[in-house]
Amino acid sequence: MRVLRVIPVLVALLFALPAQAQTVTGPATVIDGDTLEVRDERIRIIGIDACESRQKASLNGQEWPCGIMATAWMVLGKVTRCVASKRDRYKRLLAVCRVDGEDLGAGIIRDGLAVAYRYRGNAPNPEYLPIEAEAKRRVEGCGGVSLRCLGSGGSGSSYFVTLMLNPVSRRG
Repeated sequence: MRVLRVIPVLVALLFALPAQAQTVTGPATVIDGDTLEVRDERIRIIGIDACESRQKASLNGQEWPCGIMATAWMVLGKVTRCVASKRDRYKRLLAVCRVDGEDLGAGIIRDGLAVAYRYRGNAPNPEYLPIEAEAKRRVEGCGGVSLRCLGSGGSGSSYFVTLMLNPVSRRG
């Protein structure tokens, strides 16, 4: 009888344990500005929102390929290390990814091609918020512009991406 009393406690403890982080390392294939594929694993960079690869933005009636620009910023074949603890509804790993020690989410926000993701007022990576604010100040002060990048397909959402006309990345 004692064993039967212990089983529910063990099950409760099992569910109370934090999720184990999963690390995926290898050359990355870029899907779009916030999604990569590493070793056959689709990975969504957690905490950022970038244009989809085919999205366009509008400025003074002229289209800008914000999706192509955000996609081009990404790593293209470089060895990428992604650490994730959960999956999204599309079964992609939600991860912080790094190349040569640099956080890709922070970098693409810093360079003005993505924004810090917010959901119901919360940011999964609140450390990205000041990086975004600084990028907007820096870019707009250097002749950059803020474009409205129109939402893709089903979501119908729209958001602002601060876009430098001549982005310069510190990644080399």
